Amino acid sequence: MKKRKDTRLILEFTEFNLQRFNPETAIYPLPNVANKELSVDAWDRHQSAIQSSLVRLNNIMGGLSNTSQISSLRSQVALENQNLQSLTILRVVKKGYNYDVYLKFVINDIEYWGVIYGLLDKNPTFESEVFVDTTLLQPKEWKIKTSGLIVKSVKRFFEPDFGNWKLLNSNCEAFCRESGRKIELKRGDVVNLVAWDRDKLVIEYNLKTYDLRGDNFIYFNWWFEKVD
Repeated sequence: MKKRKDTRLILEFTEFNLQRFNPETAIYPLPNVANKELSVDAWDRHQSAIQSSLVRLNNIMGGLSNTSQISSLRSQVALENQNLQSLTILRVVKKGYNYDVYLKFVINDIEYWGVIYGLLDKNPTFESEVFVDTTLLQPKEWKIKTSGLIVKSVKRFFEPDFGNWKLLNSNCEAFCRESGRKIELKRGDVVNLVAWDRDKLVIEYNLKTYDLRGDNFIYFNWWFEKVD
């Protein structure tokens, strides 16, 4: 180094050699550097060990990503978000001696519409737009599970609990099981539901047993109110 007045000029240098700043063409810092940690982006054995571990981990994950086990796990995680969240009955339409039920439901925060044909049949048919949504996983097991859950939930809603019920409708026809005589129940009458079948209900009223037939089974939850 030479001193010119009050200025010091560096004419030769090794510690501040430009190559030791680890340019793109250099894989490792130059060995003649006294302190490698002075370099920008210098090699560090701890960081190198971490990077090597990450590379090995990525290689392992890459090898497993195409296996059937990972695909099955990924599908199960995705299907957990495709559970039925809510269900609403919109309309009930009578078809002969049977009924079709129109409804809406939510899966994965998306609303879908559907219809159950032949609710009183042993195996009703359920159709919905959800089964043509390409954004959802549609394995056969999921379709069967979703259809069965919706049909069972709707059927369960129409199956009233046993006990005392008060008539909310203006009137309701009932048929005596012993004589077959028809009577008319009035609003506010309380009956005791003791049994039901898929197309009729059996009640006790004034110490006698009666059948509620026809639409009474389907609309019972709307026409009667449960009381203690």
